[in-house]
Amino acid sequence: MNENLIPINIISGFLGSGKTTLLTEVLKNKSLKNTAVIINEFGEVSLDHLLVRHTRENIIELQNGCICCSIQNDLRNTLLELFYKTTSRNSKTVDRIIIETTGLADPLPISNTLLNCNELQKIYRLENLITVVDGINGLHTLKNQKEAIRQVFLASVIVLSKIDLLKNDDKKKLTDSIKAINSKSDLIMSSHGKVPLPVLFSPKKININKVSWDLNNLLKETINSHDYNSDDLNRHDNKIYSFTMTRDSPINEKSFDFFIKTLEKEMGPYLLRVKGIINISGTNRPAIIHGSQKILHPVDWLNKWPSKDKRTRIIFITFNIKKTQFSGFCESILGLKEVS
Repeated sequence: MNENLIPINIISGFLGSGKTTLLTEVLKNKSLKNTAVIINEFGEVSLDHLLVRHTRENIIELQNGCICCSIQNDLRNTLLELFYKTTSRNSKTVDRIIIETTGLADPLPISNTLLNCNELQKIYRLENLITVVDGINGLHTLKNQKEAIRQVFLASVIVLSKIDLLKNDDKKKLTDSIKAINSKSDLIMSSHGKVPLPVLFSPKKININKVSWDLNNLLKETINSHDYNSDDLNRHDNKIYSFTMTRDSPINEKSFDFFIKTLEKEMGPYLLRVKGIINISGTNRPAIIHGSQKILHPVDWLNKWPSKDKRTRIIFITFNIKKTQFSGFCESILGLKEVS
């Protein structure tokens, strides 16, 4: 292993598993102050970079597609530009890269980009592929979502999140399922994103040749299974849709409360993921909503607006429901408009 190369760690995990929570907690450690973060979101408007409590100048967004299928070249170019920028005079040093993928990303083609690009090989080394498994929804997800299975299978480190909400029997069932898919990786138990950094960033280099499947077949299968097209670079399945709703003016608190209750009760079965920053009338700080797969977490509040943009922005990822039906529901209650 060449210690002079900059280590890259990929954080993957299905929608709502706790990737951003983990990333936020990890970046609190002072030893990671020179870490650059690349965030790839699934949707037209990005929010994760606003919710990660970290120096914003070290956060890079990759939008307009998923880095596992439609914007791999963007990832390559971003990494090269980052290196050239940091090696120029008067620029800060970057001694580690963390890439947070979309919840539907397949880590293999991302890893392949890092491992087999001659230019990147001279600068970076792939240290770990970290997969976050949702302690609450994990069993259901691993039974029904092929992306989640591949994320676990390819991981060198697996983080089981939300263990404070798990009963012992459920915890055993989920860990057994994880080990049945991948028994060789480190398995870390986590609550509120807290993990031991020496295990998370263990000094071992990923060797894709140790994966028991043939690399070329895997890559071919990945491209075929994503079924994306030029009209919608964020679509991974013909039943999964991502869209963003916004509103310029503040929202009435009673209307917002009714929206949250109705969203959980009526739309929960169709909702893979929701994440939003909300401007509530009469407040000077934004509300945050997030949830996945029938579970909507209690409304949280940021201490202040993270930018000058004070619009309400909510990202939805839905399954097996027409986008117009879901967006119509949002418009009728909160007056939200879909981003075109």
